[in-house]
Amino acid sequence: MSRRQLVDAYVEGRISRRVFAKRLVATGVSAGAAASYAAALAPTASASGRESCLRDFYEDFYEAQVRFTREGDPKRFAKDVRKATKNLVKCLRKDDDDD
Repeated sequence: MSRRQLVDAYVEGRISRRVFAKRLVATGVSAGAAASYAAALAPTASASGRESCLRDFYEDFYEAQVRFTREGDPKRFAKDVRKATKNLVKCLRKDDDDD
């Protein structure tokens, strides 16, 4: 995916801020610049807070599955899934507080 396609996907709300920043860094952009771009280009009316929380959770869960497939460590997988779940709960609570 080109940088232009990446920006379009982020602005249209098809990818999360986290994925946007990770992919920018992978293309050679510094982490600080990626964070600045993400803030400057933040979609104004993209997915609801709950949808954003769920998208981040599934991305974290997918990364845990990929790591487990590579490393085969069930304890690490369980730890990663717990962390992803805690982040989801925290995000959903924050979203509820914002309403």
